[in-house]
Amino acid sequence: MTGKKWIVDRRRIITILTRGVLGSIGLLIIGSGLISIAGLSDNIDRSDAAVVLQNTVDPNSKPSARLQARLDKTISIPIGLS
Repeated sequence: MTGKKWIVDRRRIITILTRGVLGSIGLLIIGSGLISIAGLSDNIDRSDAAVVLQNTVDPNSKPSARLQARLDKTISIPIGLS
């Protein structure tokens, strides 16, 4: 009798785990779709500011060579697309 009970419990556990995994995959797909739709329908407007992530600024307030290259690239972007 205990062997049969174990098989029933094992099937129940496998069923619950399978439903959980499939539900998680479904939520992941739905969430990814919603994020994609939101990103594709976003309106790009003119901006008055741009964010340039930095690496380091020297103690004499000069940007590092890497940061200076990023700043130069940012300046070269046409107005309205930044």
